[in-house]
Amino acid sequence: GACDNPKTCWLTSVAYGAGVFVAVGTGGELRNNVDGEPWIEVSTDGINWTPENIQYTSAQLNQAYILQSVTYGKNGFVATDGVHVLHSTKGINWTVESFQDKSDGIVYVIYDGTRYILYTNNSSYITPS
Repeated sequence: GACDNPKTCWLTSVAYGAGVFVAVGTGGELRNNVDGEPWIEVSTDGINWTPENIQYTSAQLNQAYILQSVTYGKNGFVATDGVHVLHSTKGINWTVESFQDKSDGIVYVIYDGTRYILYTNNSSYITPS
């Protein structure tokens, strides 16, 4: 894929929808000599991948490291970095929303056929469909 530095690139989840594959994880430039930034790659064929820009504010980016989970549902793709919820209708042009309380630690997002469900360290939250 587009993330070609194995020391900073770890892809953790992949989803398919709207004619594209979306893979998420961490990649790019090292931060604090530990790991890279949240990373999204998109592919139409599963072979050739292109990184996508994530519209984090500086404050949001300071809290975010690895995108942990991505899913596809009727309103598009939803991903999480543990503190933020990201969404995109077609896998490009991602928007970022801060979650209610960063201590909740969102670890996984799924789509159950009618709604998106965000699992946290403490419980699950059901988002409006």
